Amino acid sequence: MRLFFVLDHLGGRGGVETVVKMITEVFSNEGHDVFTFLPHASDDVAWEKSLPNVYYYHYRVSEPLNGMELSTERSIGLAALFHNLKSPDIVVGAHTPYTVLYSRVALGYSHKVPVVSWLHANPLRFNDSHLVHYADLHWAINKPIEEFLGTKNTFWIGNPVQTNVPKIELTDKQKYIFLGRLNNHDKRLDILFRALSSIKHSWTLDMFGSGVDEPKLKALADAMGIQNNINWNGWLDNPFEQISSATALVLTSDNEGFPMVIGEAMARGIPVISTDSGGVREIVSNHYNGWLVPINDVDQLTQAFQHLASMSLDELIVMGGRAQETVKEYSIDKVVTRMKRSLAHYIHEERWT
Repeated sequence: MRLFFVLDHLGGRGGVETVVKMITEVFSNEGHDVFTFLPHASDDVAWEKSLPNVYYYHYRVSEPLNGMELSTERSIGLAALFHNLKSPDIVVGAHTPYTVLYSRVALGYSHKVPVVSWLHANPLRFNDSHLVHYADLHWAINKPIEEFLGTKNTFWIGNPVQTNVPKIELTDKQKYIFLGRLNNHDKRLDILFRALSSIKHSWTLDMFGSGVDEPKLKALADAMGIQNNINWNGWLDNPFEQISSATALVLTSDNEGFPMVIGEAMARGIPVISTDSGGVREIVSNHYNGWLVPINDVDQLTQAFQHLASMSLDELIVMGGRAQETVKEYSIDKVVTRMKRSLAHYIHEERWT
Protein backbone atom coordinates (compact mmCIF):
# COMPACT_ATOMS: atom_id res chain seq x y z
CA MET A 1 0.00 0.00 0.00
CA ARG A 2 1.14 3.52 -0.84
CA LEU A 3 -0.19 6.28 1.37
CA PHE A 4 0.38 9.99 0.67
CA PHE A 5 -0.16 12.45 3.54
CA VAL A 6 -0.47 16.07 2.41
CA LEU A 7 0.00 18.75 5.09
CA ASP A 8 -0.12 22.52 5.25
CA HIS A 9 2.64 24.62 6.83
CA LEU A 10 3.46 23.58 10.41
CA GLY A 11 5.50 25.03 13.23
CA GLY A 12 7.01 21.68 14.12
CA ARG A 13 6.03 21.48 17.80
CA GLY A 14 2.26 21.06 17.92
CA GLY A 15 -0.35 18.37 18.29
CA VAL A 16 -0.77 17.90 14.54
CA GLU A 17 2.90 17.00 14.27
CA THR A 18 2.59 14.50 17.14
CA VAL A 19 -0.42 12.77 15.57
CA VAL A 20 1.06 12.61 12.07
CA LYS A 21 4.31 11.15 13.43
CA MET A 22 2.41 8.42 15.30
CA ILE A 23 0.15 7.41 12.43
CA THR A 24 2.79 7.46 9.68
CA GLU A 25 5.09 5.42 11.91
CA VAL A 26 2.42 2.74 12.38
CA PHE A 27 1.76 2.40 8.66
CA SER A 28 5.49 2.38 7.88
CA ASN A 29 6.14 -0.31 10.50
CA GLU A 30 3.39 -2.42 8.90
CA GLY A 31 5.37 -2.37 5.66
CA HIS A 32 3.36 0.23 3.76
CA ASP A 33 5.06 2.91 1.65
CA VAL A 34 4.30 6.22 3.32
CA PHE A 35 5.06 9.66 1.87
CA THR A 36 4.67 13.03 3.60
CA PHE A 37 4.18 16.27 1.66
CA LEU A 38 4.71 19.74 3.13
CA PRO A 39 4.58 23.06 1.26
CA HIS A 40 8.03 23.92 2.59
CA ALA A 41 10.19 23.28 5.63
CA SER A 42 8.52 23.61 9.04
CA ASP A 43 9.55 26.42 11.37
CA ASP A 44 11.28 23.75 13.45
CA VAL A 45 12.40 21.00 11.07
CA ALA A 46 13.51 18.56 13.79
CA TRP A 47 10.19 16.68 13.74
CA GLU A 48 10.49 16.07 9.99
CA LYS A 49 13.50 13.80 10.54
CA SER A 50 11.23 11.06 11.89
CA LEU A 51 8.82 11.27 8.94
CA PRO A 52 8.99 8.89 6.00
CA ASN A 53 9.79 10.24 2.52
CA VAL A 54 9.35 13.99 3.03
CA TYR A 55 8.73 16.16 -0.06
CA TYR A 56 8.13 19.92 -0.36
CA TYR A 57 5.41 20.76 -2.85
CA HIS A 58 5.23 24.56 -3.10
CA TYR A 59 6.04 25.27 -6.74
CA ARG A 60 7.13 28.89 -6.54
CA VAL A 61 7.28 30.82 -9.79
CA SER A 62 7.00 34.17 -8.03
CA GLU A 63 5.78 35.52 -4.73
CA PRO A 64 2.01 34.80 -4.75
CA LEU A 65 -0.08 37.95 -4.78
CA ASN A 66 -3.30 36.41 -3.46
CA GLY A 67 -4.88 33.21 -2.23
CA MET A 68 -5.76 31.98 -5.70
CA GLU A 69 -2.15 32.24 -6.86
CA LEU A 70 -0.94 30.52 -3.70
CA SER A 71 -3.40 27.62 -4.18
CA THR A 72 -2.46 27.34 -7.85
CA GLU A 73 1.26 27.16 -7.19
CA ARG A 74 0.84 24.59 -4.43
CA SER A 75 -1.50 22.45 -6.51
CA ILE A 76 0.91 22.54 -9.45
CA GLY A 77 3.82 21.63 -7.20
CA LEU A 78 1.97 18.71 -5.68
CA ALA A 79 0.82 17.52 -9.12
CA ALA A 80 4.43 17.54 -10.33
CA LEU A 81 5.53 15.41 -7.39
CA PHE A 82 2.63 12.99 -7.83
CA HIS A 83 3.50 12.65 -11.52
CA ASN A 84 7.12 11.74 -10.75
CA LEU A 85 6.23 9.22 -8.04
CA LYS A 86 4.48 5.89 -8.43
CA SER A 87 0.73 6.33 -8.07
CA PRO A 88 -0.64 6.20 -4.50
CA ASP A 89 -3.44 4.00 -3.22
CA ILE A 90 -4.71 6.67 -0.79
CA VAL A 91 -4.15 10.41 -0.46
CA VAL A 92 -4.91 12.01 2.89
CA GLY A 93 -5.43 15.78 2.89
CA ALA A 94 -4.56 16.43 6.52
CA HIS A 95 -4.53 19.42 8.84
CA THR A 96 -6.55 22.02 6.82
CA PRO A 97 -9.24 22.07 4.08
CA TYR A 98 -6.71 23.48 1.61
CA THR A 99 -4.73 20.25 1.49
CA VAL A 100 -7.86 18.49 0.24
CA LEU A 101 -8.08 20.96 -2.65
CA TYR A 102 -4.39 20.59 -3.51
CA SER A 103 -4.71 16.79 -3.44
CA ARG A 104 -7.82 16.73 -5.61
CA VAL A 105 -6.30 19.03 -8.23
CA ALA A 106 -3.01 17.09 -8.20
CA LEU A 107 -4.85 13.79 -8.81
CA GLY A 108 -7.61 15.02 -11.10
CA TYR A 109 -11.22 13.89 -10.95
CA SER A 110 -10.66 11.07 -13.42
CA HIS A 111 -8.26 9.43 -11.00
CA LYS A 112 -9.73 6.61 -8.90
CA VAL A 113 -7.46 7.12 -5.88
CA PRO A 114 -9.61 8.15 -2.87
CA VAL A 115 -8.89 11.48 -1.21
CA VAL A 116 -9.48 11.51 2.55
CA SER A 117 -9.90 14.67 4.62
CA TRP A 118 -8.34 14.60 8.09
CA LEU A 119 -8.92 17.96 9.76
CA HIS A 120 -7.28 18.80 13.07
CA ALA A 121 -9.38 21.84 13.98
CA ASN A 122 -12.96 23.02 13.62
CA PRO A 123 -13.52 23.64 9.88
CA LEU A 124 -15.17 26.97 10.66
CA ARG A 125 -11.80 28.30 11.81
CA PHE A 126 -10.77 28.35 8.14
CA ASN A 127 -11.97 30.91 5.60
CA ASP A 128 -12.59 28.24 2.96
CA SER A 129 -14.00 25.38 5.02
CA HIS A 130 -16.11 24.20 2.07
CA LEU A 131 -12.93 22.96 0.35
CA VAL A 132 -13.00 19.90 2.58
CA HIS A 133 -15.91 18.57 0.51
CA TYR A 134 -13.57 17.85 -2.40
CA ALA A 135 -12.62 14.71 -0.45
CA ASP A 136 -14.24 11.33 -1.09
CA LEU A 137 -14.50 10.56 2.61
CA HIS A 138 -13.66 12.18 5.91
CA TRP A 139 -11.88 11.20 9.13
CA ALA A 140 -13.36 13.17 12.03
CA ILE A 141 -11.24 13.51 15.16
CA ASN A 142 -14.22 14.72 17.19
CA LYS A 143 -18.02 14.89 17.11
CA PRO A 144 -18.29 18.62 16.23
CA ILE A 145 -16.22 18.02 13.08
CA GLU A 146 -18.33 14.94 12.29
CA GLU A 147 -21.53 17.00 12.64
CA PHE A 148 -20.17 19.77 10.41
CA LEU A 149 -19.23 17.31 7.67
CA GLY A 150 -22.50 15.38 7.84
CA THR A 151 -23.00 11.63 8.10
CA LYS A 152 -22.37 10.72 4.45
CA ASN A 153 -18.86 9.29 4.03
CA THR A 154 -17.80 10.70 7.40
CA PHE A 155 -16.17 8.41 9.94
CA TRP A 156 -15.41 9.28 13.55
CA ILE A 157 -11.91 7.99 14.31
CA GLY A 158 -10.85 10.05 17.34
CA ASN A 159 -7.34 11.29 17.91
CA PRO A 160 -4.59 8.74 18.67
CA VAL A 161 -3.00 8.67 22.10
CA GLN A 162 0.05 6.73 23.22
CA THR A 163 -1.47 4.72 26.06
CA ASN A 164 1.42 2.45 27.09
CA VAL A 165 3.19 5.19 29.06
CA PRO A 166 4.34 5.34 32.70
CA LYS A 167 1.81 6.59 35.22
CA ILE A 168 2.61 9.88 36.98
CA GLU A 169 2.15 10.03 40.74
CA LEU A 170 -0.80 12.09 41.90
CA THR A 171 -0.51 14.58 44.75
CA ASP A 172 -3.12 16.50 46.72
CA LYS A 173 -0.68 19.43 47.11
CA GLN A 174 -2.49 21.26 44.27
CA LYS A 175 0.25 21.05 41.68
CA TYR A 176 -1.26 22.08 38.35
CA ILE A 177 0.26 21.54 34.91
CA PHE A 178 -0.08 23.48 31.65
CA LEU A 179 1.45 22.25 28.37
CA GLY A 180 1.12 24.19 25.14
CA ARG A 181 1.95 27.28 23.14
CA LEU A 182 2.13 30.51 25.09
CA ASN A 183 -0.32 32.18 22.74
CA ASN A 184 -3.01 33.90 24.76
CA HIS A 185 -5.38 34.39 21.83
CA ASP A 186 -5.80 30.60 21.55
CA LYS A 187 -4.99 29.30 25.03
CA ARG A 188 -6.57 32.09 27.14
CA LEU A 189 -4.05 31.87 29.92
CA ASP A 190 -5.36 35.20 31.22
CA ILE A 191 -8.52 33.33 32.25
CA LEU A 192 -6.44 30.69 34.03
CA PHE A 193 -4.40 33.34 35.87
CA ARG A 194 -7.52 35.23 36.95
CA ALA A 195 -9.02 32.07 38.44
CA LEU A 196 -5.82 31.06 40.21
CA SER A 197 -5.35 34.52 41.66
CA SER A 198 -8.73 34.29 43.41
CA ILE A 199 -8.39 30.90 45.14
CA LYS A 200 -7.42 30.77 48.81
CA HIS A 201 -5.56 27.46 49.07
CA SER A 202 -1.87 27.13 48.25
CA TRP A 203 -0.96 25.97 44.74
CA THR A 204 1.76 25.83 42.11
CA LEU A 205 1.51 25.91 38.31
CA ASP A 206 4.17 24.30 36.11
CA MET A 207 4.14 25.86 32.64
CA PHE A 208 5.67 23.84 29.79
CA GLY A 209 5.81 25.69 26.50
CA SER A 210 7.00 28.79 24.71
CA GLY A 211 5.45 31.39 22.46
CA VAL A 212 5.11 35.00 21.44
CA ASP A 213 3.10 35.99 24.52
CA GLU A 214 5.51 34.69 27.15
CA PRO A 215 6.78 38.16 28.22
CA LYS A 216 3.22 39.54 28.44
CA LEU A 217 2.02 36.54 30.42
CA LYS A 218 4.89 36.83 32.88
CA ALA A 219 4.06 40.51 33.34
CA LEU A 220 0.39 39.62 33.86
CA ALA A 221 1.25 37.01 36.49
CA ASP A 222 3.47 39.55 38.26
CA ALA A 223 0.71 42.17 38.21
CA MET A 224 -1.73 39.65 39.73
CA GLY A 225 0.72 38.70 42.46
CA ILE A 226 1.00 35.04 41.47
CA GLN A 227 4.41 35.05 39.80
CA ASN A 228 6.03 33.15 42.69
CA ASN A 229 3.51 30.31 42.28
CA ILE A 230 4.42 29.69 38.65
CA ASN A 231 7.37 27.73 37.28
CA TRP A 232 8.20 28.65 33.67
CA ASN A 233 9.91 25.57 32.26
CA GLY A 234 10.08 26.58 28.59
CA TRP A 235 9.52 24.23 25.68
CA LEU A 236 10.70 20.62 26.14
CA ASP A 237 10.66 17.69 23.72
CA ASN A 238 9.22 15.32 26.32
CA PRO A 239 7.69 17.40 29.11
CA PHE A 240 5.90 14.51 30.83
CA GLU A 241 9.28 12.94 31.53
CA GLN A 242 10.08 15.99 33.65
CA ILE A 243 6.90 15.78 35.74
CA SER A 244 7.32 13.69 38.89
CA SER A 245 3.88 14.41 40.35
CA ALA A 246 0.75 16.41 39.55
CA THR A 247 -2.78 17.11 40.73
CA ALA A 248 -4.37 18.05 37.41
CA LEU A 249 -3.64 19.25 33.89
CA VAL A 250 -5.32 22.56 33.06
CA LEU A 251 -6.42 23.83 29.64
CA THR A 252 -8.48 27.02 29.24
CA SER A 253 -8.57 27.42 25.45
CA ASP A 254 -11.44 29.11 23.61
CA ASN A 255 -11.21 26.66 20.71
CA GLU A 256 -9.65 23.22 20.42
CA GLY A 257 -10.04 20.31 18.02
CA PHE A 258 -9.02 17.40 20.19
CA PRO A 259 -6.14 18.56 22.42
CA MET A 260 -3.36 16.00 22.45
CA VAL A 261 -2.15 17.14 25.89
CA ILE A 262 -5.45 16.07 27.45
CA GLY A 263 -5.16 12.52 26.12
CA GLU A 264 -1.48 12.38 27.03
CA ALA A 265 -2.18 13.51 30.59
CA MET A 266 -5.11 11.13 31.08
CA ALA A 267 -3.02 8.22 29.76
CA ARG A 268 -0.67 8.93 32.66
CA GLY A 269 -3.50 8.97 35.19
CA ILE A 270 -3.77 12.75 35.57
CA PRO A 271 -7.26 14.31 35.90
CA VAL A 272 -8.06 17.30 33.68
CA ILE A 273 -9.69 20.70 34.16
CA SER A 274 -10.63 22.07 30.75
CA THR A 275 -12.91 24.52 29.04
CA ASP A 276 -15.73 22.90 27.09
CA SER A 277 -14.32 23.52 23.61
CA GLY A 278 -14.13 21.37 20.48
CA GLY A 279 -14.11 17.67 21.22
CA VAL A 280 -13.00 17.90 24.87
CA ARG A 281 -16.39 16.79 26.23
CA GLU A 282 -15.96 13.47 24.41
CA ILE A 283 -13.16 12.51 26.76
CA VAL A 284 -13.54 14.66 29.92
CA SER A 285 -16.59 14.12 32.16
CA ASN A 286 -17.47 16.33 35.12
CA HIS A 287 -16.60 14.84 38.51
CA TYR A 288 -15.65 11.55 36.83
CA ASN A 289 -12.18 12.01 35.32
CA GLY A 290 -11.97 15.80 35.56
CA TRP A 291 -13.98 18.97 35.11
CA LEU A 292 -15.46 20.79 32.14
CA VAL A 293 -16.11 24.51 32.55
CA PRO A 294 -17.73 26.96 30.13
CA ILE A 295 -15.41 29.00 27.92
CA ASN A 296 -14.33 32.31 29.44
CA ASP A 297 -16.02 31.56 32.79
CA VAL A 298 -13.61 32.53 35.58
CA ASP A 299 -16.11 31.78 38.37
CA GLN A 300 -16.76 28.18 37.35
CA LEU A 301 -13.07 27.59 36.71
CA THR A 302 -12.38 28.83 40.23
CA GLN A 303 -15.04 26.50 41.59
CA ALA A 304 -13.41 23.56 39.79
CA PHE A 305 -10.09 24.33 41.49
CA GLN A 306 -11.83 24.60 44.87
CA HIS A 307 -13.62 21.29 44.36
CA LEU A 308 -10.33 19.65 43.38
CA ALA A 309 -8.66 21.00 46.53
CA SER A 310 -11.43 19.50 48.69
CA MET A 311 -10.75 15.96 47.43
CA SER A 312 -8.69 13.45 49.37
CA LEU A 313 -5.70 11.80 47.75
CA ASP A 314 -7.62 8.51 47.55
CA GLU A 315 -10.48 10.24 45.70
CA LEU A 316 -7.96 11.85 43.36
CA ILE A 317 -6.37 8.49 42.61
CA VAL A 318 -9.77 7.01 41.72
CA MET A 319 -10.37 9.91 39.33
CA GLY A 320 -6.94 9.37 37.77
CA GLY A 321 -7.73 5.70 37.22
CA ARG A 322 -10.95 6.64 35.43
CA ALA A 323 -8.94 9.00 33.22
CA GLN A 324 -6.65 6.15 32.19
CA GLU A 325 -9.59 3.88 31.47
CA THR A 326 -11.35 6.53 29.36
CA VAL A 327 -8.40 7.17 27.08
CA LYS A 328 -8.04 3.52 26.05
CA GLU A 329 -10.66 4.08 23.34
CA TYR A 330 -8.15 6.44 21.71
CA SER A 331 -5.19 4.09 21.59
CA ILE A 332 -3.16 4.27 18.39
CA ASP A 333 -4.16 0.74 17.38
CA LYS A 334 -7.87 1.49 17.71
CA VAL A 335 -7.61 4.72 15.73
CA VAL A 336 -5.65 3.03 12.93
CA THR A 337 -8.21 0.21 12.83
CA ARG A 338 -11.02 2.75 12.42
CA MET A 339 -9.04 4.47 9.64
CA LYS A 340 -8.69 1.20 7.75
CA ARG A 341 -12.34 0.21 8.18
CA SER A 342 -13.47 3.57 6.78
CA LEU A 343 -11.70 2.73 3.52
CA ALA A 344 -13.33 -0.69 3.03
CA HIS A 345 -15.22 0.57 -0.04
CA TYR A 346 -11.91 1.42 -1.74
CA ILE A 347 -9.35 -0.93 -0.23
CA HIS A 348 -9.82 -4.66 0.31
CA GLU A 349 -8.98 -5.76 3.84
CA GLU A 350 -6.22 -8.17 2.77
CA ARG A 351 -4.23 -5.30 1.26
CA TRP A 352 -3.63 -3.92 4.74
CA THR A 353 -1.70 -7.03 5.76
